[in-house]
Amino acid sequence: MINVDQGYLLVFLLSTAVYILDGVFCIGYGTVLTLILLILGFDLYSIIFSVLVAQFIGGIISSIWHHKFKNANFNRGSFDLNIAIIISLTSVFSFVGVLVSVNLNEFLLKLYISGLTIIIGFLTLTVRTLNTATNNNSSFRVFLVGTFASINKAITGGNYGPTLMLAHILLKIDIKKVLAIKHFAEIFVCGMATIFYLLVGIKVDLQLLTVLVLGTMFAALPSAFIVKKAQSVVLKRFVGFTLISLGMIATMKTLRLIFV
Repeated sequence: MINVDQGYLLVFLLSTAVYILDGVFCIGYGTVLTLILLILGFDLYSIIFSVLVAQFIGGIISSIWHHKFKNANFNRGSFDLNIAIIISLTSVFSFVGVLVSVNLNEFLLKLYISGLTIIIGFLTLTVRTLNTATNNNSSFRVFLVGTFASINKAITGGNYGPTLMLAHILLKIDIKKVLAIKHFAEIFVCGMATIFYLLVGIKVDLQLLTVLVLGTMFAALPSAFIVKKAQSVVLKRFVGFTLISLGMIATMKTLRLIFV
């Protein structure tokens, strides 16, 4: 077990690395980093709050860079911004996921999470998409995708990015745009959760909060730059194989075929 007081440089490096990987491959910044920080000995609720704030600030900066690099167009009235806003607002339906989650068998819930990740990864690899978003996609279809992503996040505690890949798959939007929109949507989702935790008086670890925020701020530029430079077909392959691999590992762990 690492001494927490001496581990903040490591935490900064972890925050930076995981945020870049999440921005490019949708591995789940909050899910992965929370598990790592728990192993390192940090308090659970301090982790949750710090991760939410880090994603909130990282989402703002990432959205700016994605816009500058033209991975997405967040100008007022643009189609990309409309999609991002609709998906962001659907986070209010996350309470449905909470109700489902507390009534599900834990074993079945874990299989659902891992199975869905595998399915999304497989569809990401196989379904053809357009190079640009078009107005052929109705607001209702975008609303359905965002609602499902929000409910699924509440059910699973994570998996928001991977589930938003459904926007890439079902709406046939270029994967670069979806990766950019994901960061924009997280601004609203994480912002709401942050306010809630402050209202209930959660204990804040200012050192942990600071290094996680600095990590996401530092990672925002390279993450958006990698997305800009990578070919969409290459991103599709990497995201698809990453999601399938994570889902298979989670499935085998749930079935106790492996112990990690």
